[in-house]
Amino acid sequence: MEGDGQQATGGVGGSFLTVLAADFQRVVWGDDAPEHWVRLSKEPPVRKDGMVWITSSSSVYEAMHHPEIFSSGPDASFFGSDEGLIPLQIDPPRHVGYRRVLDPLFAPRKMAALEADLSEFANGCIDSFAERGSCDFSDEFAVPFPIGTFLRLMGLPYDRLGEFLRLKDEQIRPAASSPEEFEASRRGSRAEIVAIFNEALDARVGDRRDDILSYFVELELSGRLTRAEVLNICHLLLLAGLDTVTGTLEVAFGLLARRVDLQQELARDPGLVPSAVEELLRWVVTSPTQIRVATEDTTLEGCPIHKGDPVAVLLATENFDPDKFPDPLTVDLHRQPNNHASFSEGVHRCLGSHLARLELRVALREWHRRIPRYQLSRGFEIRYTPSLRGIPHLALEFVTT
Repeated sequence: MEGDGQQATGGVGGSFLTVLAADFQRVVWGDDAPEHWVRLSKEPPVRKDGMVWITSSSSVYEAMHHPEIFSSGPDASFFGSDEGLIPLQIDPPRHVGYRRVLDPLFAPRKMAALEADLSEFANGCIDSFAERGSCDFSDEFAVPFPIGTFLRLMGLPYDRLGEFLRLKDEQIRPAASSPEEFEASRRGSRAEIVAIFNEALDARVGDRRDDILSYFVELELSGRLTRAEVLNICHLLLLAGLDTVTGTLEVAFGLLARRVDLQQELARDPGLVPSAVEELLRWVVTSPTQIRVATEDTTLEGCPIHKGDPVAVLLATENFDPDKFPDPLTVDLHRQPNNHASFSEGVHRCLGSHLARLELRVALREWHRRIPRYQLSRGFEIRYTPSLRGIPHLALEFVTT
């Protein structure tokens, strides 16, 4: 890019780099990010400041389906564990064995059995503010509903939610001004997370319960997993369980609050909810960027990538490629087919996708049954969180006329 002393290579990525340099947060996470993602879905990879940015939909697909070249190990994203969080930071062939053990925990039939309890829980949340006529959607629904569900499944106490959220934020969005502080923050919070899970797992050794931690103890005692492996699994589940569905709900309802037409569709036709969930997942892309590290020299669309290069894969562009999704900037709750990439691609596809879908279906159905019309509270300004998209303290008010 001319004039700023920075070097870009690969294809014609100048327009992307111009926008990126001007306002990175808006491009990746902001309200108008989808407009940028449409354009970027056709732009080739570029190199900027030692990072390779993979932007085109075709290159994103290529990178996500070749973990042997684009590794997601701890060298790509460090969360305080030198061994890597399981299964996300374990590449094939070892990855397969872990998924074989973990996939049954979140199998579709097992998740479907939770629907009645989830509906009751969602309505309990709504009961606490429905008569008031307004709510902090984040604090009163988007946090307690999915996170409370996750903590119950794991067997962790809800009264420690504040502590768990702090540790999650220190892992995902550490307050650090240097790489050294960044690593120190993640190592420190990692030590606390390990201590919490060690205590909980030790308690399950003599007191089995109907929860995921007890399942892990059984695997450990049978020799199928070591304690170190169990801790790296629990660490990852804590990060995923305490942020992704919450962020998806926040961004989805931030959109719906400004779209009366979409609210009316959902309130009028509950049968639309399953396809609406898929379209909102496509639109929201809670985790728009995946970080990888190159394990060998390669080239993507003319951009050289060297062994050891950090690689940012802009996964969101797959959801906004006009060749895959006609009129990608239109939110079409009836869209079929809808093969979005919001749960990632390839072997590292989200372990908890079936639970997330169920939670989102229940949330949309029960909310619009109880509160069919709502809007942003007067004066509320939407601001997105980085790394994983969310809208903290989303203020909503209910329309009764």
